[in-house]
Amino acid sequence: MISRNLTGTGFPPLAAQAIAGTVNDGLTATGTTQATALLISGDLNVFSTVASGAGCILPVGGENDTYSIINDGANALLIYPPLGGTISGGAVNASISIAVSDSIQLTYQSSLSIRVIGNSLTGPSGAGLVGYDFTSTYPDNTVGIELQNLRAHRHGVYSYYASYVKRWLLSLAAVRNLSSSASIACIGDSTTMGYNASGAGYTDGRIYSFPTAMRNLFNFAGVAAQSNSFFGDSNAGVDYATYDPRVTLGAGITHNGGTSLGGFFFSLPPASGALNFAPGNGDTFDRIDIYILNTVGGGTFDVDVGGATIANISTNATRGVVKNTVSCAAGSSQVNLTNASGTCLIVGVNVYSTLAPAVAILNMGWSGSTSGDWSRTTFPEDPANAISAVNPEATLINLGINDWVAGTAVATTKANLLSIINEVRPYSAVYLVVPIPSEESLIPLATQKLYRDAIIELGYEQSCPVIDLMERRESWASSNSFNLYSDSYHATTFGNIDVAQALAELLLNP
Repeated sequence: MISRNLTGTGFPPLAAQAIAGTVNDGLTATGTTQATALLISGDLNVFSTVASGAGCILPVGGENDTYSIINDGANALLIYPPLGGTISGGAVNASISIAVSDSIQLTYQSSLSIRVIGNSLTGPSGAGLVGYDFTSTYPDNTVGIELQNLRAHRHGVYSYYASYVKRWLLSLAAVRNLSSSASIACIGDSTTMGYNASGAGYTDGRIYSFPTAMRNLFNFAGVAAQSNSFFGDSNAGVDYATYDPRVTLGAGITHNGGTSLGGFFFSLPPASGALNFAPGNGDTFDRIDIYILNTVGGGTFDVDVGGATIANISTNATRGVVKNTVSCAAGSSQVNLTNASGTCLIVGVNVYSTLAPAVAILNMGWSGSTSGDWSRTTFPEDPANAISAVNPEATLINLGINDWVAGTAVATTKANLLSIINEVRPYSAVYLVVPIPSEESLIPLATQKLYRDAIIELGYEQSCPVIDLMERRESWASSNSFNLYSDSYHATTFGNIDVAQALAELLLNP
């Protein structure tokens, strides 16, 4: 266009070409070092073939020389400065990298000193900020890094950069694209499991908990989500039947012999009745993930859906929590687990559809639990060991209230949370949650803030986002009048919706 316009006004063609610049298309990146990289010569250089580790090298230039590079290859493209040169203040001869489908513009300050002036912002599919890819790591002095910095400094959010939680963000994109499902594990105490949200203790706690509210918010935002699962008895004890009416326990089934994810696991001894799970919500499913605690000499149990037996599962193996996946015809019938022999230990169940990808929000709240309970690794079924069987794409850690109530040393709480992070991070994006504040007359707010500060500090040290619910509420006294609390420690239904909004805002809008 520029060349054509110039020649149309009488410019000689060669002069017009010099002003408009040259385009080298269909380039192939070469080598794996500065010495073997392809030397570029065009003003605009478009690479169509980029092998892993391959690159290009910039020529020795003059002041204000500018080169543009587009990577249309299948791998990241390395860009080297000329021998003895630097790019954007980096080490001498050090390369930079641009991702697949990205572009970059480089301008020379001198013959060997080159600056990145701009690079493209690759856009994710679906709605969002056009041209901005929240999963990318952008170089300094680009619009991308500035956008990430701005988004990182939201009210009540600390230590947040999209690169810290890339696994979750990629999984979220896959759910939005209807290509695969994902899961979020919500680990915590009674404020996670939903105690007293209804104003009646454990009754209907699960349905009014913040994980359930978060499911609703995801769906309202157009991201399919479900909460068709249970883990442990949430330490609801004899009130479990009213806490989660979807689960009914047949005669002889107990839940007081040991703890794992979500509190005490369920024991199905010989001749016991069935453990029945009716997910509800009208959601159909064709897969059942059953989390069992294997033991040497463990028994077997039958799995039936709607009265038709579809599997028999043995729990006789080396001690540890494992997942067994059972396929079934798509439907929404009740799932029944019935002892066939010996004693079987059930940790949890999650049902879902492979035909309708969604985010499974897993409520693992355990009433009365502390950071020490969740970080314990003494036995194979202890939570920090067992959660690897679930392998969630994201994990929310909402612990601290019972630590400050018990007077646990702040340093101990921080060390316990670090242990949980170290166990979970290899397979999950980790979000730390500063709990809602408790009534100040019981625990001084200044004391609670010591734990808050430790959690935020840990987030920065471990590159984990922190969602500060204490900052959101300011204090129990200032927020109790807004119907956010049902007692000195726990949220009302409305209070849990408020918590869910704070969490969903960051999870869905990185």
